Amino acid sequence: MFMLYIYGTVFNNASIVESSLKSLDKIKCRKKFLIVDNFSTDNTYEILIRLKNIYDIEIRRVKCSRGMGRQLAMEMAYNESDDMDIFMQVDLDTIYNDKFISLFNSFLINIDDNSVAFNFICRKRVNFSVPWRDLNYGEDFERMARFLKNGYIVYKVPEYNKIANNQHAIKRERRYASGLKYLKRILHNNIDLIRGYGVSNYKLFKKFFKSAGFKKRSYIFVFLIYLFVKISGLKIYNYGDFLNNEYVNSNSLNICSYFNFKL
Repeated sequence: MFMLYIYGTVFNNASIVESSLKSLDKIKCRKKFLIVDNFSTDNTYEILIRLKNIYDIEIRRVKCSRGMGRQLAMEMAYNESDDMDIFMQVDLDTIYNDKFISLFNSFLINIDDNSVAFNFICRKRVNFSVPWRDLNYGEDFERMARFLKNGYIVYKVPEYNKIANNQHAIKRERRYASGLKYLKRILHNNIDLIRGYGVSNYKLFKKFFKSAGFKKRSYIFVFLIYLFVKISGLKIYNYGDFLNNEYVNSNSLNICSYFNFKL
């Protein structure tokens, strides 16, 4: 029987983290939670310590980006896990509903050594063959693009909001920082977004600006960030003449259609 390793990062999610864990506990199999806490200041860490034995949680505290935190979290199970074990990334400011659980179970019936599904659900070998980048934003599309480039089949959920409520995630940046620290964080996030989406030239920048939903008045600001990334020599993770999000959306399979699942 396989073990399911559910991993993720957390920061200042005291109001929602217990509900998030409870929603995932509805998955009926052997499971363990691997969580990296980014030194929360709002009692999140203390809540996880209290819940540690209830939900079988292993916790580390590390100051790091979201992508690096996810990498460190999944590595916590590398030595103890077997090749047939399953890994799944989650956001602990999100509530996962019964449709999420049902879709997860449907995919498990069909999982193989060449597939990756929503929330990066895959077997151990597949999971560790594509590590997370040290990015705070854009890390999801960047990693999925690499899975596709490496020949894996990727399954996406067309309307993710129907299987998970991540309304708390929308306001997460305001939870994380305020004042000048907030502005600094937004700047850093946009730098990582450009790198993670693979914005390697001006043609792709124009696509990026439109697809990312920026307001027109922010064009000069975002363009200056793009120029900074190019001039500074920061690595831009581009894998072709396309944005990583476009590549993923165009080349992923609709899991609902493929497995005849109704949302």
